Amino acid sequence: MSRYQFRIMNVVILSTLGFQICVFSFLLLLTSASVDFASGPHFAFVFGFLATIHIGYRTVVDRPQVRLAVQCLAAMLFTTIMGGATAIVALGLELPFIDPWLAQADRTLGYDPEALVLGLKRVPYAIPTIFFGYDKIDRALILAVVGLAGLGRSDRVRELCLIYVVTLAFACTVSIVLPAQGAFLHLPISEEMKRALPAGSGVYHLGVLDAWRSGAVRTLDLGRLPGVVTFPSFHTAMALMLAWSVRGIPWVRWPTILFAAAALGGVLPIGGHYFVDVIGGAVCFAAAAWLAREVARDRQLPPAPRNLLDSRGVSVLPR
Repeated sequence: MSRYQFRIMNVVILSTLGFQICVFSFLLLLTSASVDFASGPHFAFVFGFLATIHIGYRTVVDRPQVRLAVQCLAAMLFTTIMGGATAIVALGLELPFIDPWLAQADRTLGYDPEALVLGLKRVPYAIPTIFFGYDKIDRALILAVVGLAGLGRSDRVRELCLIYVVTLAFACTVSIVLPAQGAFLHLPISEEMKRALPAGSGVYHLGVLDAWRSGAVRTLDLGRLPGVVTFPSFHTAMALMLAWSVRGIPWVRWPTILFAAAALGGVLPIGGHYFVDVIGGAVCFAAAAWLAREVARDRQLPPAPRNLLDSRGVSVLPR
């Protein structure tokens, strides 16, 4: 990948981050919300730690791969904070939930959450496995960035960063105008099946969601940013981009794909998503992956004619 292509990727990433800042600021004005910055000192510590590493590997030891990994991790962390904060503050707009349409779409597709959980109960260790994958997918992406940088795949590191930033920004923007509560409140699933899942499955976000919807809370706690985006499913996109990032790389490809499959398997029963959320997340990933490939594609001009004269010595250029 050329230096020019890297710069184009940087422009796309930075433009997306700037867009997120603008949207978040506008939502703060619309909802009269505020931010409790004192609640998020750990974020300042992480950014400071990354900045220290970046400066150290620029001035003391010249390691471009380390600097690239740090830059991408910082961008991914920033967009995660902005995306989570934007989705929560947007709940203060009190726009109507689209759950009735999502639930109807799932019924049309034949999705039955109770049958899914019952099937998982019959497979030994299935539920703990998908819970682990779903819960740790963000850590896996961090390891992917570090690992790809260590392998010298700077192109994959930058591609993964771009896909993550663009997909999350898009998913959170969609959730502003298309908010939803989740499948566990609108599709039939018994209490017995819910108890078979880890505590909080499908409903872990409802406390924050209800507090902002009711107007009881208008101060954003940076120390508590649960994922409140139902449609489209960003966990689906994360699982797919993790598997996509290691394509064609021996040794790590299949273990990573298996982990991504476990994370993807937890989207419905652990995340409490609708099946159409999964489809939406997959479409978001596909669009972002296409954008990354287009940005990275080597656009070369066609070769010039070897001879501008024909066999008779006459110019072939138009007059």
